[in-house]
Amino acid sequence: MERAREYGHGLMRRIIIRAQEAGALRPDWTLEDIAFITWSHISVLAATSTVAPDLWRRNLALIFDGLRAKAAHPLPVPALTEDQLMQAMRG
Repeated sequence: MERAREYGHGLMRRIIIRAQEAGALRPDWTLEDIAFITWSHISVLAATSTVAPDLWRRNLALIFDGLRAKAAHPLPVPALTEDQLMQAMRG
């Protein structure tokens, strides 16, 4: 499992770097930021699945728009380190 996780993280990091180098993804985006997108998106899915089952599509579109390099503004705090993210996920 650990090797698979490391392999997946390596792939995601390469995708992030390529998108940033192409000017498509905001330059301050990190792999650790993916956890926050996932957590928030899961909350939207859980809250709206019965009242508006397709609302997740709008939420994801808004997220993707915010990740575009052209839409980027300075972020108020730095990203978590990988260790901080693991601590947060453990609660």
